Amino acid sequence: MKIVYTVECFPGRGGIPTCLDELLPRLADEGHIINVVSAKQTSGVTTPPRIHVLALQSPGEVVAYLRETMPDIVHVHEWPAGEVLQAFAHSAVPRIVVHHYAYNFICPGQDLFWRRQGRICELKCGARCLWNAYARQCQLSRRPSAVLKGLIRVRRNLRYAQRADLFIALSNYIKARLTEAGLPEQRIAVLHPFTGIDQDKALQPVAGQVAFIGRVAESKGLNLLLAALERLGRTVPWSLVVAGDGYYMPLVKKRVVASSLGDRIRFVGWVNGQEKVRLLHEAAVVAMPSIWAEAFGIVGIEAMASGRPVVAFDVGGVRDWLTHGVTGLLAPAGDVDALARNLATLLSDTAMAAELGRAGRKSVESHFTGDVHSDRLCDFYEKIMKGTRGGAAV
Repeated sequence: MKIVYTVECFPGRGGIPTCLDELLPRLADEGHIINVVSAKQTSGVTTPPRIHVLALQSPGEVVAYLRETMPDIVHVHEWPAGEVLQAFAHSAVPRIVVHHYAYNFICPGQDLFWRRQGRICELKCGARCLWNAYARQCQLSRRPSAVLKGLIRVRRNLRYAQRADLFIALSNYIKARLTEAGLPEQRIAVLHPFTGIDQDKALQPVAGQVAFIGRVAESKGLNLLLAALERLGRTVPWSLVVAGDGYYMPLVKKRVVASSLGDRIRFVGWVNGQEKVRLLHEAAVVAMPSIWAEAFGIVGIEAMASGRPVVAFDVGGVRDWLTHGVTGLLAPAGDVDALARNLATLLSDTAMAAELGRAGRKSVESHFTGDVHSDRLCDFYEKIMKGTRGGAAV
């Protein structure tokens, strides 16, 4: 099959580009012709072998390219989903797969998160979104034109959604929210991401070391992790490594200085490749304190692949991979005391931490490998190619 992937940034850093880096060469090895259309390319990041990447800046250019080449399948990784669906609304070809890593297809604010209240939005998109943009601060821009544009975008997406042959959701939580928004459930399949990180038995965890790896934003809950560690004080030996960056970092560092616990906290910036692997293996516990509806949480399965237990808030798609008391420990969303207790438990009971780490490793081997992911994806492709336009149930 000739497959075109559209993605906003490739090659690049982060969840989507990292997964595609490993997935696309697998598909090429199986004989598929793989082309990638990308608006941005991160400098210093190598393009996978046998993958042709075309830089196009606008959705219009993407649509024109697709009309010219007419691949068998267009696999839209969120960008530019609405424009592709609209352009091919009345066409029998190509087959269109829309991959949902988050909520920007159904949420004007893109992440179902009320920043002012620090809460997950449970509402369907509608006129109330115009008010919530100001009252709940659920959109980054508060310009009236931008707020209205976001609502129009979502309504347009849903209007043209019937054209897609398949919607792929990163987690069962995303599938549920897509269904609530009105997308046909029989055409929504869950396909979990995967990780190629392997356990390194030569590297032992550093006693008491907690790792946070990811974007530093209020929705990622780093402040709540700091609050939980403050509750532990110096009664439980701990240290924290923060690997990541973001607009919220200055406020986080300010809090660290004020807490007088700065000697236990180390900021190392963004990490990738072997440096990321090393930090995961050094961690006694990996913390994922997100307070938004985390779409999946790929850092979680990376930690499990490294044989390390995870503590997290029970939000979004986290339950797709974290089983409480089996592969890690869950705390109710935003419950800092419960998060502190879970951290204390795993930092104090190294035998339990090791047991959870081993179970996490087995779970990854069974459910979250590249082979499992690519086999299921190819099965999806074959089914929609055999079905009628509009997609058969998968």
